Amino acid sequence: MKKLFSLFLMISVFGFGQQLDENALFQEDTLITEAPLLTNTSSKGISLTGNIQSLFTYSFERDKLTNKDSQATNLFSYGIGGDIFVDIRQEKGYKAFVDIGFLATSGGVPLLRTYVDPFTATPLPLIETNSFLVQIKEAFVDFPLFHLLYFRFGKQYLTWGTTYFWNPTDLLNRERKTLSTLNTPREGIWGIKLHIPYQTLFNWYTFLDTTEIKNLSTSALASRLELLLGNTEIGLCGWWKKHSLSVYGADLSTRLWGWDIKAEGSLSYGDNRPVLKEEMIPYGPLTITNYTTEKTTNKWVYRIAVNFSHSWELWDVKERLSTMVEVFYNSEGKNDSLFENPTKTQVALLSGAYVPNEYGKWYGLLSIGFRKLFVSEVSSQIYILWNIEDRSAVLSSTLFYNPVDEVQSSLGLVWYTGKDKQEYTSTDFPVVLTAQFSLKF
Repeated sequence: MKKLFSLFLMISVFGFGQQLDENALFQEDTLITEAPLLTNTSSKGISLTGNIQSLFTYSFERDKLTNKDSQATNLFSYGIGGDIFVDIRQEKGYKAFVDIGFLATSGGVPLLRTYVDPFTATPLPLIETNSFLVQIKEAFVDFPLFHLLYFRFGKQYLTWGTTYFWNPTDLLNRERKTLSTLNTPREGIWGIKLHIPYQTLFNWYTFLDTTEIKNLSTSALASRLELLLGNTEIGLCGWWKKHSLSVYGADLSTRLWGWDIKAEGSLSYGDNRPVLKEEMIPYGPLTITNYTTEKTTNKWVYRIAVNFSHSWELWDVKERLSTMVEVFYNSEGKNDSLFENPTKTQVALLSGAYVPNEYGKWYGLLSIGFRKLFVSEVSSQIYILWNIEDRSAVLSSTLFYNPVDEVQSSLGLVWYTGKDKQEYTSTDFPVVLTAQFSLKF
């Protein structure tokens, strides 16, 4: 299969390449995408833009909610963060871009760091707290070659997959989506991206992932072909890495009876995600619990996400109400007692056996948005994220106020509810209030 992808890539380079508008390349896809049109126009200049957010959170401790005499302490935190974008453009589509993210908090941010023991050469995961962070989320250069091949070199975030919250075909981006960071720029990965378009028929993407490697032979390779058939876009993709199982995927985007429909899925023989095993080892009069991991082999593993969305006209305002439902299925999902033991949960998270929002078999996401609520500057957004099997959920409700396009303030409530000691109810702070003020420039 990998050879077939490579063969088609060679045919694309020499048989189908053509000129296009470089400024339209590498942008986030809409529901139905088309290859950019033929043109040589381009702009030259430099721009500095960004956004800054100030965020307050107040978290209620579980015991405090059920017992007013509890000595437990509610938590308050305050921070300010954002992103600074530097965009440098030259003629004929040459471009450089940098996204510098920063965050300062009153209480510090816990970060997972991996250090190497100099005596045993063993990696040691440790958690440290920092009150100020600066991060290069993206830093890349666009280099069009002969107006046929479009390269991007550097650290970059990839739009890989079509569905909204879960992307089974995205085996590249390290930073996963969460409800609290849906609209936050995500950290990219290091590598080389090649884009070959052909009119409005197809786009071919290939990416060489060099993140955290010292030997090129251990890099990962991913390739994706997008075909446009009428109002339907079909994607086929593959992912390969030495000493790892190959993963193949497909996705679809279309519109039917006013509904936007998206679906994607991945398939592999075996699984690259480890499975956590618990061993009870006798040690004198004591019994020690030891955790190990192993990979799933000799069986087909698949993950699927399906999304339906629609906007409705209310009170003579088009798209005033927007609704979306997304369902995710993981054939290797678990429904065990992982979250009843904090130590076991932490080991699973550090080893990769626990991937948040993807550990169980069935998940659902419901989104309801309302524009021009009472007045044109006010809107609201509700999300419900549900682990269907363990019956725990996250309810997120936010009220927004936009006096001008570049300024926004919001008040929010996050409630973790459901059966106790499950994925979304294992937290000690089940209710969180938020207030945020953000400004774009």
